[in-house]
Amino acid sequence: MGGSQLKQLKAAISSAGLSQHSQPSSSSKKRKRSGAVLQHREKRVARLNEIYEQFNQFDVKVTTLKHDVGGRRLKGVVGKPTASKQAGIEQVSTYSSQGILY
Repeated sequence: MGGSQLKQLKAAISSAGLSQHSQPSSSSKKRKRSGAVLQHREKRVARLNEIYEQFNQFDVKVTTLKHDVGGRRLKGVVGKPTASKQAGIEQVSTYSSQGILY
């Protein structure tokens, strides 16, 4: 895959059949009547999450070990610092909206 990340993302979305240009409008009316909208939405969200994980290589931090000992259980080797930072920001904003000071 060449080009910028935006071009790669657009190509991945269109190849997965998730772009708006790939879906005709008449079929959406049939889906609404058939009740399969929820299943279609879940599949689409799952596929978008897969594509999202492919393009966010810098969201994962892997720590290396100095001494690799066989049989040792390792905890926290792979982390997601941006996700944990966002969770902390949301937690602080929740506390501040409730008037809790710490």
